[in-house]
Amino acid sequence: MNTVKRWVAERKLDAQKVGANNWIRISVDSIKRLLQSGDENVKGFRRLKKQIDDMSDLDFNVTKEDLQEMSDRRMGKLPWGN
Repeated sequence: MNTVKRWVAERKLDAQKVGANNWIRISVDSIKRLLQSGDENVKGFRRLKKQIDDMSDLDFNVTKEDLQEMSDRRMGKLPWGN
């Protein structure tokens, strides 16, 4: 979300504030223009999306037993912490 707000502030996206909460409304045409602009940030997002899409066919067979074992081992906790 901060990226979109920054792009609005940099005038890469046209936006209007609406409502009492100052919601930001961005037109579809503005988004299309940004996507076609060749902006380096957009290119980076496209590369990231491609990498994620390329990983989507990976097969992770995790069983309920695997999940229980991970939970029992308290993965992600430091060994000296409670």
